[in-house]
Amino acid sequence: MTKQNLLIELYCAVCYHYDSTLAGEVQRLTNNFRPNFTDKECMAIYLFGIAEGKFEVKAIYNFIKDYWHDWFPGLPSYQKFNKRINFLADAFVRLAEILVNDKCANPFGVHVASHIMDSIPIVVASSKRSGSAKATKGLCSKGYCSSKSMYYYGIKLHILGEKQYKTLPSPRMMEITPASTSDLTHAKQMLSQAQNIEIFADKIYLDARWQ
Repeated sequence: MTKQNLLIELYCAVCYHYDSTLAGEVQRLTNNFRPNFTDKECMAIYLFGIAEGKFEVKAIYNFIKDYWHDWFPGLPSYQKFNKRINFLADAFVRLAEILVNDKCANPFGVHVASHIMDSIPIVVASSKRSGSAKATKGLCSKGYCSSKSMYYYGIKLHILGEKQYKTLPSPRMMEITPASTSDLTHAKQMLSQAQNIEIFADKIYLDARWQ
């Protein structure tokens, strides 16, 4: 598939899901409820940039500005683009859930996508300081990492990745929570809308209902 076709396909997919589902996540209560540079364009650009190996907002913006500006003449300044990406955060989360379900759909009973689920500790303060650390209190908390047998102060990165042959899993959903959050509790929340997924995970994700 050419880059042009990939961009067109991404834009069409975003338009479809935006009109059918995502618009409710980004309602505006201002006079500028129909911006010149649309949410659909912004989301398609962001996803296209990631597909091209750009993982920072600035890098994605510069890539589009340098090579695809003719396709998006209404592209605003970087500051406004970055602000829009933040505004669309909830829409991106919802889109990720939709795409996971689409990819894992199993209408004919032939294929169930295999996934791996796990959490990774992101340590802000190690065990010795985990009880007294106060940095980013609204986001961080004290938790326990069983695989490393340690208490720490920080956050958890929860990841659902689709298995790929002879390479790393392809990320489908990623969320950050305080370190004290239960893996099982958050996994149930992350996958509340998912269907027909085969999951490989640690025993910490099991309870009677999920098993």
